[in-house]
Amino acid sequence: MPANYPIPSWDYRLSALQSQIRVIMNLKILKEITSNFQKEIKAGLNKKPSSLPFIVHRLSPTPLVKDGELFQVLKIGGSISQNS
Repeated sequence: MPANYPIPSWDYRLSALQSQIRVIMNLKILKEITSNFQKEIKAGLNKKPSSLPFIVHRLSPTPLVKDGELFQVLKIGGSISQNS
């Protein structure tokens, strides 16, 4: 006689499958975004038209935050080391 293990309902199994599909689709979309971003960076570096402007940004000569204040910096790319 088989053991009485609970069998997941159809709704539960469908919900789990839909969650897995969403994760796979999100990974696919993220990979496509990454690939497109890399192509744009390479185009800009090769002096070709790009949708990403290359803006030179200078750090403020005086601090914009107080000592001990938490803040976040996001810098993409660049070949000049800067300390903020």
